[in-house]
Amino acid sequence: MTDHGALATLLDDELACDATTSDRLSNHLPMALVALSRLGATDDRLAGFAARYQHRLAPIPSSEPIATFDEWLAARGRDGAYGALREYLERCVAADGVDATVRRHLPHLIDGLSGAAFHGIIRLAYALDAASGPRVAAGLAYLTEVHQPLGPRGVDVPRTEDPVVALAAVAERASGGAPRTRTIGERLRLVAAQPTFTGVADWLATDETTPSRLCAAAAALYAATDDFIALHGLTGSHAAATTSDDEHVVKLVYTARTLDERRPDPLLRAAASRQAGLAPDPR
Repeated sequence: MTDHGALATLLDDELACDATTSDRLSNHLPMALVALSRLGATDDRLAGFAARYQHRLAPIPSSEPIATFDEWLAARGRDGAYGALREYLERCVAADGVDATVRRHLPHLIDGLSGAAFHGIIRLAYALDAASGPRVAAGLAYLTEVHQPLGPRGVDVPRTEDPVVALAAVAERASGGAPRTRTIGERLRLVAAQPTFTGVADWLATDETTPSRLCAAAAALYAATDDFIALHGLTGSHAAATTSDDEHVVKLVYTARTLDERRPDPLLRAAASRQAGLAPDPR
């Protein structure tokens, strides 16, 4: 879906900023703006939201240029490389197109999607929805910068096709509580480094039904816990959510509505309604 008018202008303006905020968290502005627009927000509402978010934005830091695919590979997970990565990927998009660029680079990032609490792949998905070459380059650049593998694959064998069963097995293996950290990404990295986590990434057997199973599991987990980290598992409804200034609520409601349109799920509607402060949809 191509964006026009005020939304397109605001999204283009955001490209002058880093994908990380001034307090070193993920910049949610482009995703929140798209979600608000899809939920029916007016141009004035979008402009107001962007203005209130402005104080969080940071300039793009300078870094060593990246000229080749091999240099791009070496830059995966390199903090502060967003600007150089984006310039390289913009050249790739200009030369080869969006589809070819994504198909060449994305397979080398799959093992590190959890970086920055999945915000890299979230930014890329929103950019692909907008069908914008520069925004796709920005999404791929951030996904590259925050690339964070959770240990080697092939250590264990698949045990189940059900993500809920796999998550329950992980909970049984957990030793002590999750470490307290400033960000979700840091917590994921520390958990993955624990010896008891070795091989966990292999437990889920995957096939063409896995995405829908993961969505259902994420919805169930968030609906049951109302946990902020579980919310990020689901991100990735109701137009009244356009009045919220919480970018996480906006994205959650938009995600829930989009997924519910593909496969109706009362848990998704209930979770989104609860976060938006609305009565649950009785359907």
